[in-house]
Amino acid sequence: MQLDGFTTAAQIINFLILVALLKRFLYGPIIRAMDAREAQIATRVQAAQDQLATAERQAAHYHEQLQALNQTRDTMLSEAAEEAESRRQRLLDQARQDVQQLQEQWRQNLQQEQMSFLQELRHQAGLQAIDVARHVVEDLAHQELEQAVIHIFLQHLKNLDDETRQVFATADGEPSGQVVIRSAFPLSLRTEQTLMQAVQAHLLDHAQVQFVTVPTLICGLELEAKGQKLAWHMAHYLDHLEEQFAAMLRQESEPQTTMAG
Repeated sequence: MQLDGFTTAAQIINFLILVALLKRFLYGPIIRAMDAREAQIATRVQAAQDQLATAERQAAHYHEQLQALNQTRDTMLSEAAEEAESRRQRLLDQARQDVQQLQEQWRQNLQQEQMSFLQELRHQAGLQAIDVARHVVEDLAHQELEQAVIHIFLQHLKNLDDETRQVFATADGEPSGQVVIRSAFPLSLRTEQTLMQAVQAHLLDHAQVQFVTVPTLICGLELEAKGQKLAWHMAHYLDHLEEQFAAMLRQESEPQTTMAG
């Protein structure tokens, strides 16, 4: 087959026209579609990259917050543990102090009860001793002892000082001649006359004497005139002994009360 120049030129022109037509109507839309698709993909890729960067920033922020929360939690737990330990120690110290105070109070109460018991025991023993002495004196009070008591009382009357006589003479009270003599035992008429004479001679002239028996005097005599008394009997000495014993117990209890306070 022989190709002439015209045919070759015509074929080249046809090919160029075909290429132009393909490019215009086929390859152009395809390329534009591909460019558009590529641009769309690039946009999506960029958006995805932007979202990824945002997510990474948010993750970093949340991680920082989590670390801060963890640190805060650890700090709070540590502070709570320290506070709990401190409170436990304070409660233990307070409990020890309370126990010590209770023990000390118990010891003081026990000591006070012991001292009170011993004091009451001494008091009761002293009272019993004094009561026994009273009964002994009462049992020993026979006629000879009674005569001795009367003799001692008469000696007291004779030996009165002027000041005591003046007190009886000037005291207000019963009429000047009224005198009462009390005795622990009945007196004989002779003894009553002796006593009345002694009163008139040594205490009050023209005295009217009344005699009364009082067994509680315990072997003794007591004279009362114008509100004044003159006595000698064992009960007086026993009462004085009891007063001294009570005063001694009070003196012993005062330092104990001060120490307990």
